[in-house]
Amino acid sequence: MKVYKIISFLVFFLWAAGAISQEVNFDGSKYNRLTNSWMGEARSLDVNPEGLTLVMAPTGNYSGQFWKITDTSAPSGPVKNEPVKVGDKAHGGIVFYVDKTGLHGLVCQEKDFDKMMTFQEAQAACKNSSAGGKNDWRLPDLNELKLMYENLRKSGLTHFDNEWYWSSKVENEHNMWGMDILHGRSFAHWEGDHSHVRAVRAF
Repeated sequence: MKVYKIISFLVFFLWAAGAISQEVNFDGSKYNRLTNSWMGEARSLDVNPEGLTLVMAPTGNYSGQFWKITDTSAPSGPVKNEPVKVGDKAHGGIVFYVDKTGLHGLVCQEKDFDKMMTFQEAQAACKNSSAGGKNDWRLPDLNELKLMYENLRKSGLTHFDNEWYWSSKVENEHNMWGMDILHGRSFAHWEGDHSHVRAVRAF
């Protein structure tokens, strides 16, 4: 597996350069970031989704920056990403958009939050959610809500309440955009109104 070989080389290189100690043991059950003493904690080893190459990218809460170091004496077989399609339950939610490869796209959570919320409450609820074992949920933009309407709601692939849902699009200081998920209509309305919320994330 090319990625593992690259990571193994990097770990050896860091040890040889004195960046890590020979006594460091990696827990194969946990994910770790890989940084180096030259760039510090500001950059971590990441995957460039365009060409599936490895890069040192700004450190953030991105799934591509968390790695497992496994024992090569007991390989578990080749690791590959399985293509998914719209409507599949994967990557912590329900897929509502995929690219041509089927390996990258967008998912929404399987259900709405338990209560209707103001715009500010909706943003905070998405940010703090850990549904599906993921912690990079956010409020969908208006185009993403339209995709959810076209690809999931109209197809009946998952349940939505026939009411308004918040998007992240801002009209002005006190008015934000939402969508009537029953009819696919979008309007800006007051930030203090209470609407439904369905968080999304990229994979």
